[in-house]
Amino acid sequence: GKRLAERIAVMSEFLKINDLLQKMTGTLPWGWQQRVALAAANLHQPQILFLDEPTGSVDPVSRRNFWDLIQALSRQGTTIFVTTHHLDEAEYCHRISIMVNGRMAVLDTPAAIKRSAGSASLHDAFVKLVDRGGQT
Repeated sequence: GKRLAERIAVMSEFLKINDLLQKMTGTLPWGWQQRVALAAANLHQPQILFLDEPTGSVDPVSRRNFWDLIQALSRQGTTIFVTTHHLDEAEYCHRISIMVNGRMAVLDTPAAIKRSAGSASLHDAFVKLVDRGGQT
């Protein structure tokens, strides 16, 4: 009980959700619901955290704030796996895997993938991979 209360306090402060603790999650805007979900997922301080489309349907400012939080958790030692359709978000990751036709086409750093594809952006690199049928 005491440990849980401490973790709730830490995560609430970290995610800036102290004012929301007495509210029903379903009444909150989607971006705030995502923050509450991230706090709940981190209560037990997992070594690995899987986030499936964590910023889907979230406004651009909330997306950026959410990635700031993900990066902060990463700096604290949590390994985080994220799925996203937003290739600009993949730029925030240490390593990414791009899937083409249900298969992993490439696994590397964002910079290495762009360099290998001769592209200035991950979006352009992805398009080239798709055009080549996933062949690097």
